[in-house]
Amino acid sequence: MSKFAHEIKTAARSPLPYIVWSVLSVWLTVSGPFGTHEELPTPRRAAYWSGIVALSVILGSIVRLMVEVRLERLPDLPRRLAAAAAVALVLAPVLWAYSHSFPDARPPTLAGFAGFILLVALGLQLIRWGVAHHIIRFGPIQTPRGRLRLEEPDAQTRLLQRLEPANRGGLRRVSARDHYLDVYTEKGRAELLLRFSDALAELDGIDGAQVHRSHWVAWDAMVAAEREGTRLFLKMIDGARVPVSRTFQDAVVARGFLPGD
Repeated sequence: MSKFAHEIKTAARSPLPYIVWSVLSVWLTVSGPFGTHEELPTPRRAAYWSGIVALSVILGSIVRLMVEVRLERLPDLPRRLAAAAAVALVLAPVLWAYSHSFPDARPPTLAGFAGFILLVALGLQLIRWGVAHHIIRFGPIQTPRGRLRLEEPDAQTRLLQRLEPANRGGLRRVSARDHYLDVYTEKGRAELLLRFSDALAELDGIDGAQVHRSHWVAWDAMVAAEREGTRLFLKMIDGARVPVSRTFQDAVVARGFLPGD
């Protein structure tokens, strides 16, 4: 599966697009901006705005993800700004044509559509960028007991935010598998399409370490170190045995995990 297809599949499984569509459709139907409150009766106004929002969410998400995947080597902010411009370029003529299927509506000009969509897309991308880089914060990450559980919340959150909410929890280990990562938390296993090196960058500062070219572990999820011939393994709290490369054995010993013979 390509990275783009994986991102689309993940977005489709998330409840957020459906919540956004529902809330915005109702709000725009009730408020009736751009003269639609005066020109369109309520049923047609609901059809008009629900269609506008649906096209915006679906087509906008596809274009945004396509651009972000294609330009993944660019720095984050330029990539997001390019995605916003692409969304406006593609979405404006589509919404403009859709609006003209309602003869009694008074849609803005094509240029007006493009400008409005560009402003909205830029605003959303800047918010997403600010949240991803922790410039914009919506409050601390807390456990059900109300206690901050992460020693470095910024770094760990960057990886956990990629997971579905149901899979977010105390991080235990991360393993690379082809082009995918298996991320193990106290909530279970989740799969991500992400390079292992990128994941390590997002884990920088967390109380754990890379112990193999394909494995990272959290120190507090380790139970013991075990030898099997000349090979060293870490026994994890979930019962898994993670191999340790010779390159990383000193780090394990330094943490006090002395393997038995």
